[in-house]
Amino acid sequence: MRTAAILICLLAVLPAGAANQAVAPYQDAGEARPVLDGEDRVWAEGEADEQALLKSGHVRADPALAAYQQAIMERVFPEFAGQLQVQVANDSSLNAFALPQGTVFINMGLLARLENEAQLATILAHEGSHFIHRHGYQNIRHAKSLSGFAITAGILTGGVGGILGSAVASTSMSGYSRDAEREADRQGFGRLARAGYDVRESAAVFRLLAGEVKALDIREPFFFASHPRLQERIDSFEALIAGHDGPPGEAGAARFAAATVGLREEWLQAQIELGKPRSVIHVLSNPAMLARYPVHAHYYLGEAYRLRGEGGDSERAEAAWREAVARAPDFARSHRALGILALKRRDWAAARDALGRYLALAPAAHDAAFMRDYLALVEENLKP
Repeated sequence: MRTAAILICLLAVLPAGAANQAVAPYQDAGEARPVLDGEDRVWAEGEADEQALLKSGHVRADPALAAYQQAIMERVFPEFAGQLQVQVANDSSLNAFALPQGTVFINMGLLARLENEAQLATILAHEGSHFIHRHGYQNIRHAKSLSGFAITAGILTGGVGGILGSAVASTSMSGYSRDAEREADRQGFGRLARAGYDVRESAAVFRLLAGEVKALDIREPFFFASHPRLQERIDSFEALIAGHDGPPGEAGAARFAAATVGLREEWLQAQIELGKPRSVIHVLSNPAMLARYPVHAHYYLGEAYRLRGEGGDSERAEAAWREAVARAPDFARSHRALGILALKRRDWAAARDALGRYLALAPAAHDAAFMRDYLALVEENLKP
């Protein structure tokens, strides 16, 4: 197994006395290079994982969004411009991680759930601080046994975790020691304040994530590993906020919304395709959350109710699709959903109206030929 082989190599290149070696943070981009015992191997594995992700198609190709995130990273870490890079992984889970050579990945699922730029800056500041303080290297350096890393690596299955086979990426994704997390909290918070962001959003982002973990009973591994670890982040940032006496800073909600509107819709579609309706329902049934999604988002809410299929969900789905039509009458898929529903009920007149509208709006849709066949069936049943 690739993971085990890399673990053996990494543990072999780190000398027995390395655990007592002081690890100083990088001071700027010019100093950020592997110079400690075995650090070059750790960086090389991080670079290999980055290339594996790029080749896998799991990295989002969106130049405008990439430039937006990179600008935030360089606002927070100006002296590391060019070294700290940001990428978006096409993964719907709540995750972000920093590889040891300075590439920070934030999953589409996490980015779609944030509320403003200050929250995104919080994540980037936290993950960038892990890089600056060499936490990925230190995780490997402090390894006590191969089995300890094997357990960590073994929980990363599916999605981006299934592609990253190295101990470097595994430890980055599954969380650091409490001391490392607290250091990243403190350093990231200071960066957030100096960059002029609203520091109150640092705790808000983790409260948002903790709420989702609890509401959706999320058990998959992600970058803060568990609800208790999330609560530690909340407590840590609330203490830092309480001791902050600077100006409030900006949240950047409008800027963030404009930069991520397309991604949020893609997240909704991905959750439907993955058969995860509960997350969509959790988000879109909350008016405050719904306001951050496209005007036709009720279509996805209807799809989520249809997929969940609990008592009353058929009626909820229909109501959501009708709301989508009312709010965005030119969004074709809402009409299709209502047309199929009417067809199942043998409400031929309603089916004709809805399917006809769908084909008028999307004549070249991938299923247009099937819908025309359905429409012909409807017309047959409407004949006197």
